[in-house]
Amino acid sequence: MAAQRAADDSLDHDDPIEEVFEDQLACADLVVLSKSDLVSPAALAQIETRLKSMLRPGVNIVCSRGDLAPLVLIGLNSAAEDDMAARAGHHGEEEEHDHDDFDSIVVMPSAAVSVDAMRARVSDALSLTGVLRVKGHARVADRAAPIVVQGVGGRVETRICTAGCEAGRASRGDRAEGI
Repeated sequence: MAAQRAADDSLDHDDPIEEVFEDQLACADLVVLSKSDLVSPAALAQIETRLKSMLRPGVNIVCSRGDLAPLVLIGLNSAAEDDMAARAGHHGEEEEHDHDDFDSIVVMPSAAVSVDAMRARVSDALSLTGVLRVKGHARVADRAAPIVVQGVGGRVETRICTAGCEAGRASRGDRAEGI
């Protein structure tokens, strides 16, 4: 498979998703593997080995099942400002750097008749060429609070927006993005 990929010139192009991932790892003080319980121990070990090869020395990897205590994330005393050169990522490789490879749009969808109907809308959007991710808030008929929607690839997750979610959404001026 690796030989086929190496021989295929059409695969020799910049991958903006890969660059974003590498930049995030270059800047990381801590890497959290969320939902790590959904992969086998062997696959998790492979993931951790690959990540460790990409991280700066001293960056820890923490596995989470979605219930990570806030204290793990706060107060790392990483002093990021003391080693900015080590965190340059792809931004440090060129004079100019932009994100023309990505466009973000805001969509204000009408209320869906059900959560399942909104999931179907998001799935349809994700199947369109060029759509990488959908995230935001959406209204469902007969529900006082919006739902939080997040979709990537074939996975669409929804949850009811709580009071704290509504307050944060209002303070950011969020609208449903990409739905």
